[in-house]
Amino acid sequence: MPSANQEIKQVGIRLDGIIESTGTASGSTTLANGEQVVFTITTSSDTGAKVFVVADVSLYVGSVAVANQLPGGSSIDESQWQIIGPWSDWGATNNVNHKTLVYVRNISAGSVTVLIRTISRAISNSRTQDTSGT
Repeated sequence: MPSANQEIKQVGIRLDGIIESTGTASGSTTLANGEQVVFTITTSSDTGAKVFVVADVSLYVGSVAVANQLPGGSSIDESQWQIIGPWSDWGATNNVNHKTLVYVRNISAGSVTVLIRTISRAISNSRTQDTSGT
């Protein structure tokens, strides 16, 4: 009979095998005063397995630099921006394709480019049972 530590190790091995990470994705758009955009991040299972996704998202104004990060960058006036999200759009998510949305509105920053960088981590169910026994 396996010990509790052996069982925990087994679970850890199986979990490590089902947690996957996407490559870094990026996009950009130019917004004038009063304009808004909804960035949509779609993470899909290429095997048809159901996925649970956590998307890491960073927004930047002008160029990718810590000072330009929105919110929180030292060269950003946060009163000029409205950001909502990221959130999961359960109405558009079918568990195989997961949608994460980020709403960005330029209140008064002038005409600027907003960049998004994202990477997603996903836990997916396995279509086959683990029979390795290790």
